[in-house]
Amino acid sequence: MVYMDDIKVDVSVRLGRCLVEIGNISCLSLGSVLQLDCEMSDVVDICVGEKVIATGELIRIEGCDKINVKVIGVIG
Repeated sequence: MVYMDDIKVDVSVRLGRCLVEIGNISCLSLGSVLQLDCEMSDVVDICVGEKVIATGELIRIEGCDKINVKVIGVIG
């Protein structure tokens, strides 16, 4: 028997977007920086596949080098 607690799903966070001219895509290389249309304080979408399941905010946890997301709303 499979329990729901045993099923893993891939969760992604959408931070923002940018518009890049197709001719400039070939110029992208290691170290290239793309400026997104959002601020660090903007709400982000938390998704499973293409479906938004929650919203969150970016946070830093002391002693952790990674960016984290705090869930601030669940879309039901």
